[in-house]
Amino acid sequence: MRNLLALGAMAVLGGLVLSACTNNIETTRNLTVAGEGFSPHLAQNYRELTLFEADKMYDWPDAWLFADKALAASRGAVPTPEQIADWRIPESQIPPLTTARAELVSAIDAGFARQIPVQAALAQSSFDCWIEQLEEGWQLGHIENCRSAFETALEKWRVRQITSETIPAAALLPLETAGSLKISEQHQSTCTAVSQAASDSPVDTPLQRFRVQFTHDSAVLDGAANEILDAGAALARDTAIEEVFVQGHADRSGLSEHNLRLSMRRALAVWEQLIARGVSPHKIWIGPRGEAMPETETADGEKNADNRRVLIFLKAPSIKELVSAEDCTGTAHDAVHMTDVIS
Repeated sequence: MRNLLALGAMAVLGGLVLSACTNNIETTRNLTVAGEGFSPHLAQNYRELTLFEADKMYDWPDAWLFADKALAASRGAVPTPEQIADWRIPESQIPPLTTARAELVSAIDAGFARQIPVQAALAQSSFDCWIEQLEEGWQLGHIENCRSAFETALEKWRVRQITSETIPAAALLPLETAGSLKISEQHQSTCTAVSQAASDSPVDTPLQRFRVQFTHDSAVLDGAANEILDAGAALARDTAIEEVFVQGHADRSGLSEHNLRLSMRRALAVWEQLIARGVSPHKIWIGPRGEAMPETETADGEKNADNRRVLIFLKAPSIKELVSAEDCTGTAHDAVHMTDVIS
């Protein structure tokens, strides 16, 4: 617990220290936060962490810490994410935390807090929750919930950074049929023409198919996904496998253009991990499909786990017409969603 030793050193003050902490917590309990920017959302998130630590965990030092940050944010004095060196973290967890904090700070500096303040606030408060829970080290479910909430929130920012420059040059899209990919109007003629040409090509039956699932509005790979990728990559490395087709999908819970980008993010996440596992990038084709090819039909706006997937085909359809990824990607984004962190 950050500041725990300092509080112990101040024990000579007895009830004064406890009283100050309690007052801070009670002030936060009665805090009313208004506004839609980064600071108000951050204040509200830290308030929730304060009450969780005080009322459910009886962890007064950390409740006081989060209360202090909630009050600062409510005044517009935005607190920074926790410094890793201030906490007693297991050595094995320091590298991922260091990477996570650096990416968060960089994102905030680049406009994360200004452009999507709800998710930026959630990312920062979840990071602090993650580091606090890691130091305690015994509530594994809470640790994972905080880490997952951080990743999910930060993923919203990562999706916004996808442009034609950030999509790898090797990521070319084999299009199976006209209309299989929802695209922006300005690129309709280019993609449709190539798609129609491709639809005349013979289609081979894939040797094997692997399926990777994702949580709602996320392109983060979990443990189950990594096990599937291990198995798929082991086969894809075989020289007899000529092509690997990575096809990204999304459900219909967001705007179609956002879902197209999200499906690309999912496909790229799988693409990167297949290469990391030794699959030649020259074999791999990426195809974002957005919400256009659902496995389960749903109403527009409806969440559906079946449709949040990436399909990996070994020896993919033999389609030779290609279109640059930048010709078939849109730019719009859907609204962001709040996520429960600890409970």
